[in-house]
Amino acid sequence: MHRTRQLVSQLSAAGQSNEREEVLYIANRCISALRVLRTAKRLGFRVVGGYCTSDAKESFVGALDSAVCLEGDDDGPSAYTNIPNVIKAAVAQGAKYIHPGIGFLSESGDFARACKQAGLIFVGPSPECLDLFGNKFQTCALATRLQVPNLSLGLVDRSGTLSPEQAAKLPVLLKATNGGGGIGLRLIHTKEEAADMYQRCVSEATRAFASSSSSSGDDNKNNQHAEICAEIYLSRARHVEVQLAGDGQDFVCLSDRECSVQRKFQKMIEIAPCPALDPTVREGLAACALRIAQETRYQGVGTFEFLVQDATYYFIECNPRLQVEHTVTEQIYRGLDLVAVQLRLARGLRLVPTSLQRASFGTAIQLRVCAEVYTPQGQVLPAPANTRIAAVNFPRGEFRVETFAKAGTVPNPKFDSLLAQIVVSAESFEQCCLRCVETLSELEVVGCPTNIALLKLIVQQPQFLHSQFTTSLVDRSLSTWLASLPPPSSSGGSSSDDESQPPSSFELIKGQSLLLLSPMQAHVVAISVAPGDTIVANRTVVAVLSALKMEHEIRCTRSGVVDKVITCAAGAAVDAGATLCEIILKEVQVDQLRETVVDNTKSPLFQQFYDKVKYFTQDASRPDKTGST
Repeated sequence: MHRTRQLVSQLSAAGQSNEREEVLYIANRCISALRVLRTAKRLGFRVVGGYCTSDAKESFVGALDSAVCLEGDDDGPSAYTNIPNVIKAAVAQGAKYIHPGIGFLSESGDFARACKQAGLIFVGPSPECLDLFGNKFQTCALATRLQVPNLSLGLVDRSGTLSPEQAAKLPVLLKATNGGGGIGLRLIHTKEEAADMYQRCVSEATRAFASSSSSSGDDNKNNQHAEICAEIYLSRARHVEVQLAGDGQDFVCLSDRECSVQRKFQKMIEIAPCPALDPTVREGLAACALRIAQETRYQGVGTFEFLVQDATYYFIECNPRLQVEHTVTEQIYRGLDLVAVQLRLARGLRLVPTSLQRASFGTAIQLRVCAEVYTPQGQVLPAPANTRIAAVNFPRGEFRVETFAKAGTVPNPKFDSLLAQIVVSAESFEQCCLRCVETLSELEVVGCPTNIALLKLIVQQPQFLHSQFTTSLVDRSLSTWLASLPPPSSSGGSSSDDESQPPSSFELIKGQSLLLLSPMQAHVVAISVAPGDTIVANRTVVAVLSALKMEHEIRCTRSGVVDKVITCAAGAAVDAGATLCEIILKEVQVDQLRETVVDNTKSPLFQQFYDKVKYFTQDASRPDKTGST
């Protein structure tokens, strides 16, 4: 097994006198802000921050030594990615350091440069390093040069047409070069799908990631977000990542993590170390991560991600920042605090390698508890608007929790649905699974629908218990699993306010007509049909809605002809249950299909929407990439 080396610098005395005069600004919110704040306080920093208007009553605001409302009209994710306003708030409160937290600006080279120009120390890698690793195509090109195996098939033509080499590898993944967390990512099986899915990737990634660059005043960099690369798709792969820290000269691999339990490419459960991983593969992953870190003289904490299939591994990307799942790595090492490592590296201290002492507990599992509703078909919807948590009852026993949720919390629909990270540890993977079941059985979030029951079901599946993970496991099995779950009750994680529940059906029959309703609170990206258009059941894309940081294609389960479109403006806000269009029911031959996805991203209405709402639904969301809760 690969011998790792621990950092001694983060374990040094916390209360040095010069630290107590230093001010740290946290450019983040909720769980991420609270996690960084806890370590910074222990190290003697005065901790300050900023917040958007709708976050004014969140617990992280009160926990800061001082906080200011971020200026501007933004009241959502873009408030935290407006670089000039964030810099202004940090300088106004006397900050010397800026910690980006998890997501938002944590991978922005522009932000790191702006901090340096303002005389602030960015807690993270250099701007040049962020520029490199923030682009998947460039990162894979580096890996190829270093003879690190990867799955890249190069950039896709802007027309959305696959090259002969790319088409020969179908099915393939289309990925935004600056995307992440399942955003700007689509799996395609045929060449005919490519153009439409290309547009979905471009639109989704632009909405989620472009504001960071535009806020810095460099509009040309928004073009980066329209670049899409192709990648070989592995249907039976495991997603394994290596945690690393470096100071530019010394580099330390701190074990690996299993991240294969995903829904729509978004992580749900993480395990450290990765169970049932071939020792040779484990050694190879660490060696590849070290090779890339050494070549780039990496400075900071980062994660190097791989896909593993049939004892063969492939590098896919590096996340040059702290990740949500860093907690499971900390849990298996005695005394390790990765935020402390970041802060001490920012202060110019070196890593002092020595042999690593394993913790008494050998396995840790993190469970992401989210405010979500699942339909019987496996669709994930945000919790209904204005859902208020009545109580949070955490279980007894030993476990770690990172959360901002408490009685009275109203999950903000403008951000990610993550409510809490529960980390359970035990001496073995099998024992850890049992503790997960016990913990989830006792955990209650009253008054708000959650995925607690689904998480409990997953950790009891034979595939999970026998470490037979693949990234497609949840998507293949979700509908079947959900069918076995009892209806949620108001005391077991569902909203007790019947009026806040989403409609039970999203299609209403009225005589020979059908009203297609929005299944979620969302914004309209595009209406893809017009009066007189033919609808083929389960085939025709009627509308594209944006919610939970993703773009959702809405189809109808009945065939017919569009009579009228009720909501047609791109950027319009719709509530769950709002009528999208009225369809006259009739039998339709498949060859009558009109499969058009309207690209409204270039229309004046859509641009006005961007300017006004400023990426209202962007992923402040994925705590993993562009934002954090």
